Amino acid sequence: MEVSEAPSFRPRDRSPDALGNFLVLPDELICVVLELLSPRDVSRENVSYELNEACRKPLSFDGFDSLFLYRRLYRCRTTLDGFSFDNGNVERKDKITVEEFSCDYDGKKPVLLNGLADAWPARRTWTLDHLLQNYGDTAFKISQRSSRKISMTFKDYVSYMKVQHDEDPLYIFDHKFGEVEPGLLKDYSVPYRFQEDFFDVLDKDKRPPFRWLIIGPQRSGASWHVDPALTSAWNTLLCGRKRWALYPPGRVPIGVTVHVNEEDGDVNIETPTSLQWWLDFYPLLADEDKPIECTQMPG
Repeated sequence: MEVSEAPSFRPRDRSPDALGNFLVLPDELICVVLELLSPRDVSRENVSYELNEACRKPLSFDGFDSLFLYRRLYRCRTTLDGFSFDNGNVERKDKITVEEFSCDYDGKKPVLLNGLADAWPARRTWTLDHLLQNYGDTAFKISQRSSRKISMTFKDYVSYMKVQHDEDPLYIFDHKFGEVEPGLLKDYSVPYRFQEDFFDVLDKDKRPPFRWLIIGPQRSGASWHVDPALTSAWNTLLCGRKRWALYPPGRVPIGVTVHVNEEDGDVNIETPTSLQWWLDFYPLLADEDKPIECTQMPG
């Protein structure tokens, strides 16, 4: 009887030669520096920006590995088919009175309410094909992790959504959709449990944003935040799935840093992206440290 084993081969680590003085920096900081430079600045010589067949060939980097870059690549390419958390710790109700909602839930804890949107035209008409046909040339505001505000026509956004593999995908997050396209307001109605509107006491031009249209591809999502003006919002999902994580006031999630300005009380939150938090931080939590969570389904 004989046992044999082929010799293993590991490429020589080329990082010291390639990075030079940058070797003392962590990969995360190197990426931050590179993002500030143009392609010409990064290269050692002038480069041509004309695409050719060579540019489209897959690149291979032997002798180099980075857990930081691998995680970024994984977030760009992973699928979320098994990501839902249907046995969450948020109550689900089919029928509830205004009095019951006010007494047991309003401002106290979240609740999932079934069937409130069954009669909405939007349940049938807010599909990509229908929205493209009616609002394809309409520009909607896009959410991104920077102070820059951008808009994109819906047809351009759908084209982006179908091919993107971004680490933090862009999504439509527009609080002026009703003013831009009033027809969209006819496709839904405010559920009777939420008819009371405290913003009605304000003049129209003083009213802060109070409704949003949100459309995004798989892997998109809002990072950790506190809702504007500390409001308690209602949210209805029309297609897809949306996984929620919430903490009660005063609880700061792992991986998140909160800065409070002592002069004006302004709050600044440093947080990883939504997907980064779910993949990198959530698995580290003990059961008692996990958030209130659920998966929201259409309707």
